[in-house]
Amino acid sequence: MVGQYGPPNPPYGIYNPYGVAGMMSPPEGFQPEHFPPEAFQPRLHQLQTCDETRPMCDRCRKGKRDCVWPESSSSKSDRGSSKSKRSTEDGSDTSQSDSESELAPIADDDELDAEEESEIPSAVSEGKSRFAEDQAPTTLEPPSSATKPPRLAQGRSGAKQTTRDDITQHPKWAELPSFIKFYLKYHRQHLSYPHYAWKYDGGNFLKTTFLEIALNYEPLLYAVVAYAAYHHALNRPEGKVKDFLDTYNRSVSALRRSLEKGEKHNISTLLTILQLATIEEFLGDWVNLLSHQRAAYQIITDLFTPQTITQSETHRKIIGWYMRFDLFAANLGGGATAMGREWFKACADFYKRQVRDRPGDKGAIIEDFFGTARLLAIDTSQLFTGKAAGHAGDVEFKHGTEDIASRMQGFRTAIEGAFTDSSFYVKSFPNAPPFDPNVDIIDYHDPAFCYAGDLHAMNSVKIDHWAIQMLFYRHLAQIPAMAHLVPPTAELQELAYKKCKMLEAVRYSDHAPPGAVIGLQASLGMAALALHQDSKHVDWFRNRFALIERSGYIYPKTLRVRMKEFWGVDVSHWWLENNEGFPDVLRQLREFIDFRAGEVYSIQAKDTDVRDMAGIFSKMSMDNESDRQSDGHEDVDRMWLDRGEMYESSPDEHLFG
Repeated sequence: MVGQYGPPNPPYGIYNPYGVAGMMSPPEGFQPEHFPPEAFQPRLHQLQTCDETRPMCDRCRKGKRDCVWPESSSSKSDRGSSKSKRSTEDGSDTSQSDSESELAPIADDDELDAEEESEIPSAVSEGKSRFAEDQAPTTLEPPSSATKPPRLAQGRSGAKQTTRDDITQHPKWAELPSFIKFYLKYHRQHLSYPHYAWKYDGGNFLKTTFLEIALNYEPLLYAVVAYAAYHHALNRPEGKVKDFLDTYNRSVSALRRSLEKGEKHNISTLLTILQLATIEEFLGDWVNLLSHQRAAYQIITDLFTPQTITQSETHRKIIGWYMRFDLFAANLGGGATAMGREWFKACADFYKRQVRDRPGDKGAIIEDFFGTARLLAIDTSQLFTGKAAGHAGDVEFKHGTEDIASRMQGFRTAIEGAFTDSSFYVKSFPNAPPFDPNVDIIDYHDPAFCYAGDLHAMNSVKIDHWAIQMLFYRHLAQIPAMAHLVPPTAELQELAYKKCKMLEAVRYSDHAPPGAVIGLQASLGMAALALHQDSKHVDWFRNRFALIERSGYIYPKTLRVRMKEFWGVDVSHWWLENNEGFPDVLRQLREFIDFRAGEVYSIQAKDTDVRDMAGIFSKMSMDNESDRQSDGHEDVDRMWLDRGEMYESSPDEHLFG
């Protein structure tokens, strides 16, 4: 299904995973130690023509790559026969390039070779260096290509991996450069699914199978390392972004080479694009994210159908990951998803069958809740957009709203009856400050509210349920004939307060995974618009937005400018006054992001809608001086109607993910 994107834009030779700005030169005044030139210029010189030296050209010799010359049809046939024989012998997919089984060096010109060799400490070159857990490497080493590890068989049905609890036992581990080992360990030990804005990761995919696939595919390996370096820098007082920018550039360069050579797309390619999309999301570059989302859509629909996508755990992780970005683009741009309802329905049906097959399994129940939430939310959205477009008559629309209301009530009943034992909840918050009514807008010290441990994901399920209700009633409020069905404003605000309460409870819980607050950042957008605009509420939200950015999720400048207009307080540069709590590493990243965003993008109208968040702010009234001067209580009803378009400020806007 193409949706509103029109005919697919094939990524083959066209998809540029770094965007137009990635090919620009750095602006004047940037410090080299902050922004190495390669961070802005993917190494296009690697794609220059061959110097025609035989039997191996100079570029391929320096890059330690196979040098392939134009062949006659007969020689091609011979090579094909040879590949077929090899495939039969080792069971691998012969369409894969060697880059999937070998980390070929990225640099292939004299200057870069000399530069990297000069940076590598001799101890590292001899394989004797080891980094402490809390000490990042200061230089990057070129990867070793001395031996070729066994390649993974990855065909149309996906990758066949066996997960390991310890990636250091992988046969390729000993070959890896020290800096890659360091950041892979950091990823394994310190990052969790909320760092990817996921709501649940049953089976620990991101710490096991995902890393195994990365170890066998260079572009994905560097993307994972870059993401780990990104979070590592943000969690250090003197963090630097050089390692992140360098490894991100290496990933992009390797992926572009793969795409431009026309190599067959597979699970590894797809996961690389999704990892790069996550990086773009966390950088706040939502236009570049959209480019990744489109490419991922084309590959998924090439490789799978709604029926086959649920046949393996890896495939189900991929489709769940992709759905976040698809719904993100649709919500921000105010349009439809590229992927049709049948994909969401297939996933929801699979998880319902899983609950039947595994009665009492907590993970199966949680997955079923998320599948139900996604389907319920997309049906709600399609019902109202269909009505607005004139595709649904009054009778059909009435039946549709009744169906949604009934399913919404059933969803609530299922959630409330799933895990009722008091031992499932966080009982105390020993590291939390006491409730201060002069500063706090909600008291989260509730022993029967926030789930703990392996049921932590149920907190996101509850937030999804509250957000579905707010989404449903927001839509009803915009239809005069249905406005009488909307609950009183106080009830809607109670839902917003619950979301704030959950954010704080998770923040101070000792029983939540690392980065848990990042996973709940989507709660802030809708709540900020549904509640009062007095100084107490505004200050509370400003501090929470700042917390989320310091944790690694950078909001786009467009959002900050819009919130400045909404609150009447200048947060266009930073959420707090006098740059309070604005770390230097975040400044470096912001400068890089602003530079890229300031360059000229060749983007479609749909991309412009995403950049400007047309789907969020299209009905948001900015003429609210009277609201700012009051305590926010008089005009809440009008605020709900005029500004309700801003659901959430992330891909989870409609609770998907």
